[in-house]
Amino acid sequence: MSKDNQEKAKSLSELEEKIQGILSDINSIKKNDDKFDDVINNNKELKEELKEKTQAYEKLQEEFQTAKQKILDMEQEKMFYEKYSKLSEDEKEKAKQEYGEIKEKYDKERQQTLESEQEKMFLEKSLEVEERQKNAANKKYYKAIIFSAISIAVIAGVYSVMFAEIAGEQYRVQMEPKTSGYSIQNLKGDKITTWLAWKLAQDDTLYINILNSENYEPEIIDAVKRSILSDEIFKIDNSLLFKGPQGTTEFYYVGWKGALEKAAESDTKFYIPSKIEVLESASGEGDITIELANYANADGFAGWANSIADEAQNQILKTRITIFDADKLTPVEMETVVRHELGHAFGLAHTEASEDLMAPVVTTEYPYISPCNIAAIVALYDGNKKSEVTCEI
Repeated sequence: MSKDNQEKAKSLSELEEKIQGILSDINSIKKNDDKFDDVINNNKELKEELKEKTQAYEKLQEEFQTAKQKILDMEQEKMFYEKYSKLSEDEKEKAKQEYGEIKEKYDKERQQTLESEQEKMFLEKSLEVEERQKNAANKKYYKAIIFSAISIAVIAGVYSVMFAEIAGEQYRVQMEPKTSGYSIQNLKGDKITTWLAWKLAQDDTLYINILNSENYEPEIIDAVKRSILSDEIFKIDNSLLFKGPQGTTEFYYVGWKGALEKAAESDTKFYIPSKIEVLESASGEGDITIELANYANADGFAGWANSIADEAQNQILKTRITIFDADKLTPVEMETVVRHELGHAFGLAHTEASEDLMAPVVTTEYPYISPCNIAAIVALYDGNKKSEVTCEI
């Protein structure tokens, strides 16, 4: 057992002995309830006085250590003066005088420290006596214990809420609102409105190709890949999204791979494409292509997803995502826009919940894949013929 563990075990043993002694006193002393108030008052005064003396003692200890260090420094200076006789007699005399003053201050503070320590020992002994007397008032003593337990529970609850909120706040992002859009076309090239899902064979891999990646900084491409491949999961306090009281939390996902793997845990009619690989090819192969374009959209969209579908089977055949003004986006903005457009690529439509990733205009400070996004994926691939994302509070 390590020294720290031995000391902790010894402290616990001593604490248990004190508790057993207190319980014994409580059971044995029954006739002194009328003296409880005097005992408690005396006890409080002694505790307060002990606290003040302890603080004074600690301060004197600190001053004592400071003075001690100064003395050591002065002794070194004195040795230096004696070794090198080139210094003037006046300088030597001044050093001796300073040394004498510090020595005198040290002796004085040391005496004060000893006196303070003696007072502390006396107060501790007095407090021990008062503690034994206090145990006579067993009824009021138990009330105090109950009150303390309630207070501790309240404080623990507050800290729990604070931790949940802090844990969520570290994922907050700051960016301008981003508008997105999507469209669906059948094999004839006509725009259609329907529900869509990928209908891959079980355990098939879905390939996502990033076009023009060679024209961008590594941080931008990493942001695109993070929104696709990350399996990072974390909690956000519902109060940060105005979805519930503090202390209630939900899990959110950074990347679609992690989110789809979670959704795939449910038994669905169609296979949820949770196996994903990323390509960086100029040839345009892949099930989903993400084009990083250095031009703006005429309608002000930050991103657009266009899916080609087999209308008869409600099946997605291929999806092309375009990210507009890609050279002007920060990594956080790029990650957010790609994450949103991939939601369309996997079959999701928009939601009316403004705090959600799949809102038509992304304004949330927490643009991550939410539990309602995952629930919408599960429902969609279970054949409920609905692409809209419904986020219920």
